[in-house]
Amino acid sequence: MNKRILSLAAIGALMATLLGATLPVHAAKQKPPTDFSVYSKAPGRMVNLVPVNDTKTHGIAVFIYDPLAKQSVVTVAAIGLPTGGKFFTHIETGPCGTPKSVVATLPTMYATDKKAGATAGGINGTWQAKSWHISIYRKAGMLGMQRWSVACATV
Repeated sequence: MNKRILSLAAIGALMATLLGATLPVHAAKQKPPTDFSVYSKAPGRMVNLVPVNDTKTHGIAVFIYDPLAKQSVVTVAAIGLPTGGKFFTHIETGPCGTPKSVVATLPTMYATDKKAGATAGGINGTWQAKSWHISIYRKAGMLGMQRWSVACATV
C-alpha cells in the first residue's frame, strides 16, 4: 500500500511539473498520446486534454498500468476551470466527442480559486488496445441534470 501511495505522489509531482511547463494557453488540437514507463516495466501513457465547447480548460491525464494489481491508476490535472465548480471525470468508449458508454468515473474534481483541479482513481484492467477517451464534465441546468464537457482527450 505504501508503494502505491508513493507512486501516486510521484505521478502527481510529475503531472504538476508537466502541466505548468508544456501546455499552451489555448490548445489548438490534441497531441498524440505519449507512452512511457514510470517504474520497472509498467506501461504508462500521458494524454493532453484540450478545451471543448468554447471553454479554456485544458490539462493532462496519466494512465499507469500496475500488472500485479491488474488495474490502471489514472491521474488527471486541469487548469482553466471555472472557480468553485464541481467537475466529473469519465473514461468512456469511443473517440473524443462521441461517448458511447462509461468505463469508469473518477472522484469529483473541485476547482480552486486558482482555477485548477486534480483527481485520481483506479480502473480494472488496462487502457491498451482499446478505443477510449477521457472527458471532464460540469453539471449544468437548473437541477444539475444536464452535463457538458469542458475538456477531452482520446486515450
